[in-house]
Amino acid sequence: MKLGGETLIEEGARTLRKVLKRIDTDRMGESAFMAIVTGTDRYAYRREDGIMIIPLGSLRN
Repeated sequence: MKLGGETLIEEGARTLRKVLKRIDTDRMGESAFMAIVTGTDRYAYRREDGIMIIPLGSLRN
């Protein structure tokens, strides 16, 4: 979860990519997707690197 703007989203994306490299996919399988939940964006979108950006408000109901 990142509450800030583009700078924090980039930081989150770097962290996600690092974590993905540490997952033992032979034991755990491939991850279905990567996502960053934000508190500031209005619309969900998928970045060029495949990471989804999802506004917290879109997860209600």
